[in-house]
Amino acid sequence: MNPLEFKAELFKCLSDQARIQIIELLLKKKRMYVTEIQKELGFTQAKTSRHIIYLKKAGVLSLEQEPNANYYLISDDYKKLLKSLLGTFGKN
Repeated sequence: MNPLEFKAELFKCLSDQARIQIIELLLKKKRMYVTEIQKELGFTQAKTSRHIIYLKKAGVLSLEQEPNANYYLISDDYKKLLKSLLGTFGKN
């Protein structure tokens, strides 16, 4: 993926409030199960899965598989950038 495609994909991910909530939650919690994300944000299972699939397909989320669970976390390629970008909002 070239730098322009990378940027465009990132901004597409950030164009939806639910995806921003998922990203911010995972930046704080490091890694979570889908059901934990769903409960924490009060989303339906379908909504949570739809947005996680979108973020994973874009490369923003990574899947960490363990014998009894699958965790989602922010991909290393995006972690620093998202922390910086999302951390600038809301500051005066």
